[in-house]
Amino acid sequence: MSDNDDNLLFEPRPYQMWGEDQIDQAARDQMNNVMRLPVTVAGALMPDAHVGYGLPIGGVLATDDAVIPFAVGVDIACRMRLSIYSVSPNVIGQQTGKFKNALMGGTRFGAGGAYRGSDRAEHEVLDDPAWRATGFFNSLKTTAHNQLGTSGSGNHFVEWGAFKLDKDQPDLELEAGDYLALL
Repeated sequence: MSDNDDNLLFEPRPYQMWGEDQIDQAARDQMNNVMRLPVTVAGALMPDAHVGYGLPIGGVLATDDAVIPFAVGVDIACRMRLSIYSVSPNVIGQQTGKFKNALMGGTRFGAGGAYRGSDRAEHEVLDDPAWRATGFFNSLKTTAHNQLGTSGSGNHFVEWGAFKLDKDQPDLELEAGDYLALL
């Protein structure tokens, strides 16, 4: 980078918006600001976008040779994941209650959502000696254990739906067809 590359751009780079009529101006203003960063390559706003901490929640930012912690998020493990199942998507309407019960039984949502007792997940991260490094870290271990595997609070959701592949995806070991998907 040259010495001049650390200046904000005069105009924000263009970016894609989905659900534009549902996104408030404050979230757009935040996105316009981050699209002026010299390391910004591309960006997008998703339909659920709303004001965040620097980058709007529901904002996507691609940068060149840079990681911006607040653009990654302040939620522990904040992410999106698509799971694809080799099941006909027609089962959604036939077994909605079964899917809902499985989801609610295996997931904790919201502030205070936690696993207790034998429901808590076991993971090697809990054996890390860093938990004993300070009294402060040690005081957080039980909270971490209770929250391990939860969805936390905030703008979190789950959707079941149909997923159609028009052509084979050998890298994903998926053939063309209709699948059940969980987002």
